[in-house]
This record gives sequence, structure tokens and C-alpha cells, in this order.
Amino acid sequence: MTRLDRKRTWLANNRGIFTSLVYPLAKALTYLRSQSNRSGYAIHKPGQEWASVDFYYPLVVTSAPLFTVDVSTQDLVAVEAPWATMTREIKSAKIDGQFNIDIVSSASLQKYLDERVNLFASSVAALAEENPKRFVTHEDHDYRRSD
Repeated sequence: MTRLDRKRTWLANNRGIFTSLVYPLAKALTYLRSQSNRSGYAIHKPGQEWASVDFYYPLVVTSAPLFTVDVSTQDLVAVEAPWATMTREIKSAKIDGQFNIDIVSSASLQKYLDERVNLFASSVAALAEENPKRFVTHEDHDYRRSD
């Protein structure tokens, strides 16, 4: 991820992006993951507790136009895009992992939420309505099994 700054001429750089955007998002995501259930299933006591499944969408919203470049092709062309996903691997004393962060233009935020977040959430909700025990388990019985 780089940004274009106009000084006397245009200057492309990524100064400050890692320290002000990427690393803080990765740090927050690492913390939130550490606070939630790591099994992939909501552990709860049926009839006594709500079961919840958490999804995280690390997201940067920019008021500037967003451009993508496909570096796997010979001809490098910048194409304006409503959003793009950036992947960054971080290995430090406190954070170790690969992080995907979506960058969204503010003009496209509602469309992004509708097509990426809400559509996904609706699909998960439909699966949960079809089989409410699919995403949960508790000590007495493992509801992932179909018996």
C-alpha cells in the first residue's frame, strides 16, 4: 500500500502507513482474537447463555480515490477500484501472523458493507436458522455431529 503526495511533484511512498494503520489494526485484531473462543465454535450453556460467533473486518476507509495494480501482469496499469484487500505478514515480539485489511473509498463504503459484510452475515444467519446448533457446542454434547 502506498499513497501519493503532491509536493512540488507527485511522490509515491508508504511512510507512516505501517505504523499508523497496519500495525495498530493487526494489534487490535490480535487482542480481540485472544479474548474470544479459539475453537471456531461458540461454547455456551443452552437455555442459560447466548451463543455468539464473532467476525472481524479490519478496514481502512479513505476519502481519496483508491487504485489497484495487478503486479502479476506484464503491463502495470493503475485501475480505480471501490475497495481492495491488502495482505501483510507481521512477525514481531507481540504479533505474529498474516493479516488481511480491506481498504475502501468512502464513496463505496455502503456498497462494500452491503456486498461484503452484510451479504456474508446474512449467509451465516441463514445457515444458523437452518441448523441452529451448527455453530455451537457445550460440555454435554458436541452439536457439530449429526447423530
